[in-house]
Amino acid sequence: MSKSKSLYALGLMSGTSMDGVDAALLRGSLQDGTARLDGLGAYHEIAFDPELRQDIAAILGRTEADAATRDVEKRLGVYYRRAVTELLHKAGLSAQDIDLIGLHGQTITHRPENGFTWQLGDGVALASATKIPVVYDFRQQDMRNGGQGAPLAPVFHQTLAQDGYMPALPLVVVNIGGISNITALGTETLRAYDSGPGNSLMDDYCQKFLQRPYDKDGAIAATGSVDTATLQEFMCQPYFSQTMPKSLDRSDFCYDIVPHLAPADALRTLTACAAAAITKAIDHECLLTPNLKRVLIAGGGRHNITLLEELAKCLPNLQIEPLDACSRPEQPLNGDAIEAWAFAWLAILNRAALPASFPTTTGVATPQPAGVYVTAGQG
Repeated sequence: MSKSKSLYALGLMSGTSMDGVDAALLRGSLQDGTARLDGLGAYHEIAFDPELRQDIAAILGRTEADAATRDVEKRLGVYYRRAVTELLHKAGLSAQDIDLIGLHGQTITHRPENGFTWQLGDGVALASATKIPVVYDFRQQDMRNGGQGAPLAPVFHQTLAQDGYMPALPLVVVNIGGISNITALGTETLRAYDSGPGNSLMDDYCQKFLQRPYDKDGAIAATGSVDTATLQEFMCQPYFSQTMPKSLDRSDFCYDIVPHLAPADALRTLTACAAAAITKAIDHECLLTPNLKRVLIAGGGRHNITLLEELAKCLPNLQIEPLDACSRPEQPLNGDAIEAWAFAWLAILNRAALPASFPTTTGVATPQPAGVYVTAGQG
């Protein structure tokens, strides 16, 4: 038997909410072609300044590099480096303590029907600046082999469940960022896909019409009413009847379905749209897993009280709760850190060429490893 190799990894995630960088640490080990999760570590977040958020939004949908995309990537690099420095300081560690950084990057375009996805994030520059090897560009190999390139976090959700960090199976994990995705755990097959919009519709509406970044806790939406006709029309869109595998670009849905409504009603309706999309996906999983009883919510959307109330109303026979609330005391989970932890874990899987995507998660032809490994001075 070969000797176990321990790795300390740091994950960086800037998601479709475009609100900032999440950074998190975890430990893993490799032995005889397998990977083991040895422990979850500290978490840190940094908010983007409003100008960067606007400039990221302005380049969404682009497919070729230009001055604007290069400028945004360079500025993102400043935030990634800062996130590494601040997290290490918070954890009482130095760069020499870390074996790997898993850099997801910032998605600006995701068009799986065209075999195209683009995440801004210069792994070579980050490795050179931090003197820590970096694994990045996680989605390309999956797409080259016929996959959607997303979602990639489900293999980490599966690891958490198998290693006892989550309650007893079966269960569904819903990550609500700008886009929502679900992971079904507890049957022989790991299943995952994007269910629909998450926070993006509400956030975009708030920024456009209310000059605020988001509806904190869903407080404005809580005072409004759902426009049933708009909700029904929204759920008639083809994506919701499309079979898996499937994944979304942030711009596939738009808040412009509610211009005729007062702000509170508009936000309540958009919240109901997000909940209905998640509900449809979970209803499908209930058919495949009749004894499913529990749904765990991760990501920023779990802070939206109104959204969670809508989900509870739509799924009365299931227990809906934030991921944090059901973790074991000796190893608490943080729903904000899940995706940053996931890309730290994917960086570890990369070093053993272990798969991160599967036919039932991304639609890839065969299970595929993910990411490109680079070191300081490379490139």
